[in-house]
Amino acid sequence: MFSMWGLVCDNAWKVPFSTSLFYVGVLIGSLISGQLSDRKPVFFCTMILQTVTALMQATSVSWVMFCILNCLRGLGQISNYITSLILGCEMLSESARVSFIFLGHSLGFGLGYALLPLFAYLIRGWRMLLVATALPGFLLIPTWWLIPESPRWLLQKGPVEEAELVIHNAAKRNRIPVPEVLFKPGECLELMQNTGENEQTYTYMDLIRTRNIWNITSLGIFIWMSVAMVFYGLSLNTSNLNGNIYLNCFISAAIDIVVYVATWLLVNQMPRPILLFSTLMFCGITILIIGLVPEDMHVMFQVLGLVGKVGVSAAYCFIYMFFTELIPTVQPHGCQLIDGARTNEPRLQPY
Repeated sequence: MFSMWGLVCDNAWKVPFSTSLFYVGVLIGSLISGQLSDRKPVFFCTMILQTVTALMQATSVSWVMFCILNCLRGLGQISNYITSLILGCEMLSESARVSFIFLGHSLGFGLGYALLPLFAYLIRGWRMLLVATALPGFLLIPTWWLIPESPRWLLQKGPVEEAELVIHNAAKRNRIPVPEVLFKPGECLELMQNTGENEQTYTYMDLIRTRNIWNITSLGIFIWMSVAMVFYGLSLNTSNLNGNIYLNCFISAAIDIVVYVATWLLVNQMPRPILLFSTLMFCGITILIIGLVPEDMHVMFQVLGLVGKVGVSAAYCFIYMFFTELIPTVQPHGCQLIDGARTNEPRLQPY
């Protein structure tokens, strides 16, 4: 790629710029994915988007074409990643949701990260590497018939009958008895008539409407920015470390996998703010120490960089759960399960 499009010498800046455009797509996708449509269609549409754009990238005939598709791929990737998190969290209880975020979502991310250097080592051509990483997206398309829409989202938008159907199907698969009517008609009447001027919508302004939610939003944005910069900075810097670039990348991914499991084990053993503070301070202190290491001590640089990755990786997977709990999907008022469903039947628990 470098020699084909002259990405050397005075044009060397174009290589990191193309990576920056990927994260521009990530920024755009993060802003719009939650507002597009129902959860399930967005999840599968963005899955197709990131798969198709990766395949089109493999046929790029110019650097400009590659960059545009890279931005679109970033948009599809983050939209698909975030939507999958929300879709799973909205359907699960509190205990199952924690396990899903760490062992399903974050651990899956880590395993994919670990497979990437293996694919890159075996497939040296960048075009075929893009094709190989895109193909798994097509294998997931049949899951459309297995993954239901979020009942919490359906209740918030108004189709109560669809939400009941999803819950009935889930109960049937889990062999849990439920009554024929889950929601009281009188309590859900407002939702079923959720049209016109009675429609209640929520916007980004609701994230700053009260002092409490403003504090959560502003601190959340700052924490997310800090964690993302350090996490991706350390992850992308593995190619600049001494030694085999494939092995360095794999070690970085292996550290993430171990950290995700360890964080899952710790998350219910200590308060959430203390765990977040501890991981961020551990990472920050380690990175500050790196600045004191002489430049000729390359091994020490590598060791401290990977140790610092432990802290930021723990914070990275943890904030997905922490802020999902702090800013959940709006739970519709006045739509509750009937009195008979109070023990073993599936319920929509508040966050």
